[in-house]
Amino acid sequence: MHRRPPARVGMIVATALLLGAAPPGTPPTGTEPPADRPAPIHSAGAALERGVVDATLAFLRSDARAVREALDRIAAGCRRLRRDDVSAWSEDVVVYDEAFHKTVDLAREFAAAEEMDKAFDQFTWAQKACRTCHEIAKKAHPAAKVPLPAAPKS
Repeated sequence: MHRRPPARVGMIVATALLLGAAPPGTPPTGTEPPADRPAPIHSAGAALERGVVDATLAFLRSDARAVREALDRIAAGCRRLRRDDVSAWSEDVVVYDEAFHKTVDLAREFAAAEEMDKAFDQFTWAQKACRTCHEIAKKAHPAAKVPLPAAPKS
C-alpha cells in the first residue's frame, strides 16, 4: 500500500525554493560594513544557507543523522548574541536571535532522538525567527543592495 507523503513535504519544498531565491547573507568579498553598522551575526552566509538546504533535503529523506549534522552546521554558522549586544543590535534582534538558537537546539535534540516531526516543527520556527530577525535588522541598518543569485533552472 502506498502512503501519501505528509503535508510537510510541501512546506519543505517551498522552503527550498525560497532559499534558492534568497539574497546572499554577506556582502561581496573585499567590502566592509559601514562604520555605523555593528559586527555581523553570521559572516559565512553561503555556508549557513547551504546548511539550511542540506537540513531541508535531509528532512525530505527522513535522515535523522544528516538532519542533525546540518543543524550543527547551522548553529555553528550563527553566533549567539547576548544581552550585552543590545547596544549594537536592538533588543528585538537579540530576542529573535535567542529564539533562533533555542529552536535550532531543540531541533537538534529531536533529530538526535529521531523524532523527525518534532525536529521539523522546530526547524520551521527557527526559519521564522531568522526571517523576522533579518527584517528587523534591515530596517535598523539598511545595507547596500546586493544582487540576487540566479534562480535555479527548472
